[in-house]
Amino acid sequence: MTKLIIQDLELYGYHGVYDFEKQQGQPFLIQCQVCLIDMPDIRDQLEDTVSYVDCLDVIRQTFLHDKYDLIEYVGQEICKNLLALDERIARVELTILKTRPPVDDTLGALGVHLCRSSI
Repeated sequence: MTKLIIQDLELYGYHGVYDFEKQQGQPFLIQCQVCLIDMPDIRDQLEDTVSYVDCLDVIRQTFLHDKYDLIEYVGQEICKNLLALDERIARVELTILKTRPPVDDTLGALGVHLCRSSI
């Protein structure tokens, strides 16, 4: 299986259940693995694979399109849009982290991890 890796994509978004999260926004960190169907004979041609730049565009456009209460929901929409991008995409694994979550505890991040498949 071939996996396209998008690691440590930093985006500023306006997602969260609190009004101040939608007004002030906050930084997010996104990790994504796009798993492709088995492609045994890949030539050195872009059309033989899925462009990770196209995947990156889908993630960015979906994430920045609107303000959502739940990062679970925006994550689901990203996965759906990635799966619809190309029939060779079999599975998407996506992690969205709030790097400065609105909690009193000291921690690195809070977030969600989603796995979706085309099957």
